[in-house]
Amino acid sequence: MDRMIELFKAEHPEWNITFTTEIVGEDVLKDEVLKDVSVSGDVFFYANDQVEELVNAGALARLGGAAEALVNETMSETVANTIKIEGRTYGIPFTHNTFFMFYDKSLLSEDDIKTMEGIMGKDTPDNVYNFMFDSGGGWKSAAYYYGAGLTIYGEDQVSYDEGCNWNNPTGIAVTNYLIDMITSPKCVWVDDAKAEELFAEHRLGAHFDGAWNYNLYKEALGDDIVAYTPVMDTIPGYPGRQSREMLIRGIMRLDSLEREMANLTVYSDNIALIMEGKTPVIRNTSRIGDSIEMQDKTLVPPSAADSILRARMEGSGPYNLAASASAARTSGVANDLIPPAQGLVQTRFSPVNGRYGVEIATTSNHPVVAVRDGSVILSIWTPEEGYIMQIQHPDNLVSIYKRLSQPQHTVGERVRAGESIGVAGNTGEGETGVSGAGTGLYSPLVFELWYNGTPVDPESYIVF
Repeated sequence: MDRMIELFKAEHPEWNITFTTEIVGEDVLKDEVLKDVSVSGDVFFYANDQVEELVNAGALARLGGAAEALVNETMSETVANTIKIEGRTYGIPFTHNTFFMFYDKSLLSEDDIKTMEGIMGKDTPDNVYNFMFDSGGGWKSAAYYYGAGLTIYGEDQVSYDEGCNWNNPTGIAVTNYLIDMITSPKCVWVDDAKAEELFAEHRLGAHFDGAWNYNLYKEALGDDIVAYTPVMDTIPGYPGRQSREMLIRGIMRLDSLEREMANLTVYSDNIALIMEGKTPVIRNTSRIGDSIEMQDKTLVPPSAADSILRARMEGSGPYNLAASASAARTSGVANDLIPPAQGLVQTRFSPVNGRYGVEIATTSNHPVVAVRDGSVILSIWTPEEGYIMQIQHPDNLVSIYKRLSQPQHTVGERVRAGESIGVAGNTGEGETGVSGAGTGLYSPLVFELWYNGTPVDPESYIVF
C-alpha cells in the first residue's frame, strides 16, 4: 500500500493529498464504515454480501468509464454480478483471479491438470505427491461443492433465506470424494509439508495458491513451472489463451472498423452530393487482399417525393434546416446531458406556478448523478428541501438537485457526468411523493436547470 501511495504521488505531484491507511478485515468492514460514513475510508476492500447496505448508506459510489469496463469486459458475468445492484457496478472483484494452479510440467501434462481425476490418477514415483490439499479455512473446500452445482444463498447468491443446499446426495458425494482424495497417499495436506520444498525436489505435482507466491515457486521449479489460470496473461513469458483470443478479437474488430469506415465514407460523400444538388450513387465495398475497394454501381435518380422534401428543407418555412440549426445554437443549453436519476417525472416544469424544475419519483436511497461535468458551487441542508446541491457546468449552465438524503461532494469539488453526487431521500419537511406518501418507498427528487440565470425545462434537454 505504501508503494502504491508513493507511485500515485509521483504521478500526480500537483495534488496535495494526505493518505491514511488502516487495516480492517473485509468481513467487518461494513460495521466500521456504517459507524460514520462521512469519515470512513474513500477506498476499501469489502465482502460482496455487504454491497446493498453500503450502497444504501451512501458509502459506495457507482463505478463508470474504464473501471466499469474493466469489470464487464475482463471478468465473467457471474463474477461481475457479485458487486452489482440493478445492473450498476459498485466495486472491482478482487479474489476471482488471484488464486491459480501451479504445477510441475515434468510430472504432469496440460491434459492431466484439467481435472482432479487426471491429477490424482497420474502414475508418478512413490515419493511424489500428485496434489497438495489446502482447505483455506473452509472457503477453498467450498469451491468443490460450487463446482458440483451446489450453492449458498441460491443461484443469485443473495437469496439468504435459501441458505446452504449441500445436505443432499450431491453434497454427500462431494464430501466423500474429498475424504477419499485427502486420505490418498498421493495427496499431502498443506500443513504437513512446504510446497516450495516439494517443488524444488520435483516431489509435488500441483498446488493451488496465490499469485503472490509465483516467484517462490518459480525459484523452486525453474523452467518446469506452469501457472494455469487467466492470470498468466499478466506474467511475463506466459501469453496464455486469453491473449490469443484478445488478438483474434482485435483483428476482427479492425476488419469491422475498416468496413464501417468505408460505409461512412460512402454515406458522407452522398450527403455532400445531395447538398450540392447532385445525384448520389450506390457503391459496393469489397475486400481485395488487405484493402477495401469501393466500386460505383448504380445511379439513383431523384424521385418526385425527394424533390418536394428538398424544396421544403431549403425553403423559408418551419422545415428549414439552417433555421433549426441556428435555433439550437442560440438556446445555449448542451445536448449531452444525462438523466440525474432513474424514475418517472411526476411534477412538470411550470414557472408560473413556482415550479422551476421537475420532480422525479424514484426509490429512496437511489443514486443521483451529475448530468454533466462541472464543479460543486453549493452543498447545504435546509428544513424544507433536505440537502441541496448545485453544480456549475460550462456555458453558464447550472444544475440543482434537491431532497438528497446524503450528499457525497463538497463545495469546490469537480464531478464528472454520471458520477454519483448523493442519494435520493425525503429528509426535508417538503411534500413527499404521490406514489409513496408516508411509506418511504418513493422519494421525489427535485431537479432544476438554469441557463444564464433563467430556469429552463429539463425535459426539453433530457429524456427521463
